[in-house]
Amino acid sequence: MKQGSKIYQHAHLAYALIVMLCVVIMSASSAYAFSYTSPTGTVIQCDIDEHSIASNVVLCIKKASILTAEPLLAEVSAAFLPITMAALTLALTLLGAQMALFEPKPDKPIMIFLIRFGVVLLLADNFGSTFFGDAPLSRTIFEIMEEMQASVIPVLYQGGEGAVCSAAAQSAQPSGSDSASLNAITNTPWVYLDCILDYVFGFGRDATLAASLFGFVGSALASGSMGTMVFVMGVTLIFSLLTLVLRTVYAVVACYVFAAFLIVLAPIFASMLMFTYTQPMFKAWYQNIVTCIVVPFVMVCYLGVGLPILDSFVFNPDEESNSLVTTLGQGEEITETYRNEEPICSVTSRSDFEFFEEAQGFGRMIRDTLVPMNTGANDWCGFLNVNTVDMGPDQIKRFFDIALSLLKILFIVWLITSGSALVVDMAVRLAGGSGRGLATTAISASLPLQGRVESMLRRAGQGQSMFGGGGGIGTLFGGGR
Repeated sequence: MKQGSKIYQHAHLAYALIVMLCVVIMSASSAYAFSYTSPTGTVIQCDIDEHSIASNVVLCIKKASILTAEPLLAEVSAAFLPITMAALTLALTLLGAQMALFEPKPDKPIMIFLIRFGVVLLLADNFGSTFFGDAPLSRTIFEIMEEMQASVIPVLYQGGEGAVCSAAAQSAQPSGSDSASLNAITNTPWVYLDCILDYVFGFGRDATLAASLFGFVGSALASGSMGTMVFVMGVTLIFSLLTLVLRTVYAVVACYVFAAFLIVLAPIFASMLMFTYTQPMFKAWYQNIVTCIVVPFVMVCYLGVGLPILDSFVFNPDEESNSLVTTLGQGEEITETYRNEEPICSVTSRSDFEFFEEAQGFGRMIRDTLVPMNTGANDWCGFLNVNTVDMGPDQIKRFFDIALSLLKILFIVWLITSGSALVVDMAVRLAGGSGRGLATTAISASLPLQGRVESMLRRAGQGQSMFGGGGGIGTLFGGGR
């Protein structure tokens, strides 16, 4: 059973990574989602023209969720409106029967009944689109999510001494209150994270540190016991950063996806407010929407504390800081230092800038994915070359400094990644949820990953709800028994 648990765990993680990679690679050209009408209906596409990953994925899925929710909501509302009207007629008939029989106390006070009646009509009729016109409640929920994040981002993402990526984050905070400016402001945390990934992995245009880290880690493997330790720590750092991106991006993106999903289901759950035995289902639906609003806000606040610290540990130019930049060196210095023989294999990129400016379609994918540095002199085979490092008489001390800087960064990344699970749980409790609902289960599905997939499959095999509870649509959405 433990072996099966590990298989499901790794399969879940690999699937999530593949999905995120496909979202980036298969997109065509300002991290944006737009809709157009084709002969088969309305299609949502992503438009990406930046050298980034996290910000593209978040912006694309956010926009796609918002644009998809309204047309689907209109279809579901039209389909379930007769059922909702029948439920309201039944509720009015039961209340009238109570009053006609001269019962001294109706089941619910008349005023509360009328308020619920109005709420059901509002939600069932295209989530208030007919009543509010150009500002339906479905769009207002997403605007609340965006404005809550935009209210704290300018304060948290200012950076500090030695925080190089804070400049990139601040440039993503334009002045203005229009929709485009709001999207740019809420994208600041992911621009910040992309800046760190650009330098460490080489996804950006200025990726000298990436070439240094990959090449140095590969060569350190054959450079004695201290070099082997640096190799292990470097590989661990690479996968730890990927895990950090996966968990934080997944938590925020899942909130927007499930917020859209719950909004589309509003006409179905609206009539459940009228009856005592179905009110827990409506309450669970409402709490899941609140959870989807609160989780991105709390996650953005959390990353606003952790990312500047990680930024400083990676890029602080102070020589006494033992940051990754100061220990590895910058520019050509590290290349001249550690490469003491011809590499076994060498992959270099073209330095023809017209190719990078004119590449379109599949050529653009090659440019952005397979040739990440965009400036030539790209040696990604350095990770596989079994070379030795020769840094002169102080090589042991230099190795020790590099290991120390990697250890500090690993500790910070581990803290941020581990704390993200606690942040999601805290946000769920802050929203009043019990952690059993569909949205809260999906949001925390990979925080942590251990055992969740196996548990869901075991429940499905026993004929129970995969999301907890004893089955049925009430327990599926975290409702009462």
